[in-house]
Amino acid sequence: MRAFKFLAALVLLEFAGAEIAESDPPPFNLSSLGLPALGVLPPGALWQNVLEADDDTWEKAKCKGKNILDAIDGSDSAAAQLFKDGPGSVQSRFTSFPDEFKKWYYFVHDAARLNQAYKELDKFWGIGDALRGMGVSDKAKEDGGKFHVYLATHGIILDKNGNIQDGAGQHYWVDGKYRRTTGAQFGIGVNRDDGVIMAMNRHSPVNAVGNDYKSEWLPELRSSSDAMFGLWKMTESSAPLSQMRAFISLGIANPTTKSLIARVLGPDDIREWPGYSFGMHEDDARVLLGSPNALGLGYLLIQHKQELGDLRIIGVNVFECKNSAKSACLVFEIKRR
Repeated sequence: MRAFKFLAALVLLEFAGAEIAESDPPPFNLSSLGLPALGVLPPGALWQNVLEADDDTWEKAKCKGKNILDAIDGSDSAAAQLFKDGPGSVQSRFTSFPDEFKKWYYFVHDAARLNQAYKELDKFWGIGDALRGMGVSDKAKEDGGKFHVYLATHGIILDKNGNIQDGAGQHYWVDGKYRRTTGAQFGIGVNRDDGVIMAMNRHSPVNAVGNDYKSEWLPELRSSSDAMFGLWKMTESSAPLSQMRAFISLGIANPTTKSLIARVLGPDDIREWPGYSFGMHEDDARVLLGSPNALGLGYLLIQHKQELGDLRIIGVNVFECKNSAKSACLVFEIKRR
């Protein structure tokens, strides 16, 4: 397996009200924000005794990965045939940000103001060696680096006293229709100068609600691909929107993704950066692209091609991040066609 190298290292790491919410760091229950405490990742991120995916899970992921690559390489109408069972377009209608976030009642916070763990790219997330190996910034803006680290919430999570509250169940109206917030949360790091977007933790509206939540209350703006595009576009930078070079998924806790990684590795132990590298012509790479942690990247490049340009995924690295859970992480390399 070849080492994954970035030349000139412009990299893209993987949501949001209309403006960044400013506040002093309040006292609150860290577990309500998806990160229980500094230095402690969710239990599901622990890489230990991970069982390999079965044949059915493997083949489904491989098929998804192949379809994503075909849709990225093809025209918009061809992609519509793959994903919509007929003629039309797959281009997203959510392109006007931050207005779309404001309309659908999302609020974007400086994540480090709520939980210092978010900005600790090296000590908490364990991604520092990989970032330095890529030749990009390894720090958040607060520490003199280039990463803007956001926590986007569907609903208001700070009360009038600056204390954390549940973001779910709040009422709002869109286009004359009554809806309720889901409490969804997205922790995302964006470094447009180096071309990097980083997914830290994602809890989508669909996954955040219980059985008593009516489907018609869901926000139409709900996919991670639209969320990532919105934050990417909102982040101030002199770099063009099309300057995307890598996508990073951190602290992987999804059991399906973990099982697919385990099967990719086989008898080999997961190891630190650069770990193991695969070109997108290989089945292993297509399986990883078709995993739950990477699908959002595929849809981002497909559904926002008009804004981002003709980008393609050329390879992936799977490796162990140097954190308390020794969690698996993925880096997908992206280049302009």
